[in-house]
Amino acid sequence: MDRLEITLDAEEIIRALSTFGDAAQPYVDAASDETADAIVTEAQARFSRSVTSRSGQTFAGIRKQRAPDGRGILVVSERDKFPNLPLWIEFGTKGPGLHLLPAWYYFYPAALLEEVPHLRRIEEALQDAADDHGLGE
Repeated sequence: MDRLEITLDAEEIIRALSTFGDAAQPYVDAASDETADAIVTEAQARFSRSVTSRSGQTFAGIRKQRAPDGRGILVVSERDKFPNLPLWIEFGTKGPGLHLLPAWYYFYPAALLEEVPHLRRIEEALQDAADDHGLGE
């Protein structure tokens, strides 16, 4: 015998894979929510240590929100009355006619600190979703 034949019915696995994205979304959302909370906490802490804010509005503008398409979570730093102020604080200002303001990095370092932990959380979330959806080991 120099031949081996295997026949399988892939219908069940194809069905599971075709619905996996929607099934995994709550797991990914939970992991992303944890990451967003960590970024907000760190960015607010860095902001508080670096910037003296009288109104507290820029600090309060560091928050998380659901992505417009509903799939994911964004961390934003916004200021209603002065929309560019968070950018000016983060990167500083320079140039003729501008007040020179040094950069006080608070937002991007907070996000970078969470890059590796977020990837781990997403990996674990996808594995949990796969296990619960019949696609695990």
